[in-house]
Amino acid sequence: ANASALAAAGGAEVHMQSSLSAEKLSERLSALMREPRQLATMAAAARSTGKPDAVQLLADLTEAIASGKTVLEFRKEMPR
Repeated sequence: ANASALAAAGGAEVHMQSSLSAEKLSERLSALMREPRQLATMAAAARSTGKPDAVQLLADLTEAIASGKTVLEFRKEMPR
């Protein structure tokens, strides 16, 4: 699921494991290494899907649940 989300944003490529070999992977990586602009574009797209505060958000959610709040209550209290 994570790879699909990154690919949908343009930050990754998804290849079926059943059709992937070491040779094919090596060829694709070599091709990408010759395309620094494409790599930069993909990197920017991948960064845009990230959630920099994910660790803090998870910690806050854990504390809220431990204190007896529901996830819905936690979401309502979250700053927008």
